[in-house]
Amino acid sequence: MASTNKKRKKRRSPVGYILVIVILATLMSLLIYEHYHPLTKLPSGTWTREYDLNPAADQVISDWLRSAEAGLNEIPESTVSPVSVSITLRIDPEGTYEQSIDTASYASAKDHAYENLKSALKAVINARFSALGMTDDSGLSDDEIEALINEATGMSMDEYLHKAVPEIIPSIEELSSELERSGICRIEEDRIVFDEGVSQELLYDKDTLMIDDIVYTGVDDD
Repeated sequence: MASTNKKRKKRRSPVGYILVIVILATLMSLLIYEHYHPLTKLPSGTWTREYDLNPAADQVISDWLRSAEAGLNEIPESTVSPVSVSITLRIDPEGTYEQSIDTASYASAKDHAYENLKSALKAVINARFSALGMTDDSGLSDDEIEALINEATGMSMDEYLHKAVPEIIPSIEELSSELERSGICRIEEDRIVFDEGVSQELLYDKDTLMIDDIVYTGVDDD
């Protein structure tokens, strides 16, 4: 006969689980505070971040493919390269700031957007030829597709796409109007205020600046 003295497993009280969660949350808060702590003075220096333009470029590409009845409404993930511009924020210890767009990064972002468009169009052409049974699994080569575009339009693929989709990302003027600004700033109760506007949450470590949910990386000015 089985022993009746076997110890029953004790069920952990829900209160115990809650206590563990509270302790873990407290430890996480302490770790975050240790790494990113509130400023009591302006985070003077040069900071940079990337502004994502992939959503804007992808929408333009999808709309163009759809309007051209190309048969592809979404860009294949394998064709998507990062499309972004670099934003630089300079804060002076005396209380002035300037935020600007790196123009070289804008040119690079535009190039990447057209590369995504080119890849998407190649995918469409290969899908069409494959559906017609005119290619094997490897599809058409880049040179073959280039020759097709040249025969149909009298232009290279790059020339054709730049003419067909001239505004693949917002213009530099549009982005400048949205992102570039300068003025005065100050610390107010561990938050930062730009141009007497609404105060924003501010956290930092020696290499990283967080303003609300926007993360900047420190730049060595030397």
